[in-house]
Amino acid sequence: MTPIHTLDNMALLSVNNNSTLNNSTFDVKRNKIISMDKTIEYIPVCTRRVFLKYYTDSDKSQLHFWGKADRKAYIQNMNDVLKTYLAINQKNIDL
Repeated sequence: MTPIHTLDNMALLSVNNNSTLNNSTFDVKRNKIISMDKTIEYIPVCTRRVFLKYYTDSDKSQLHFWGKADRKAYIQNMNDVLKTYLAINQKNIDL
């Protein structure tokens, strides 16, 4: 079983929006995020991208759940964005 309280499985949301999603399945959460976005709720850009499967190539993505390929691509993107900072500190974000 995949740990749920790890960086590759977290998204940033307000307390109210987070409680709205609760423990729903990924596809239910995705639909709620899209509804929130349509009503101009603030959804941080990376959180929106997670639920739009932005980080995963279409051929590796399964729309109805957040899987290993999604988690790996999400962490890889963090490493790419933080590359300069991580190099200075000789660190990397791992799964």
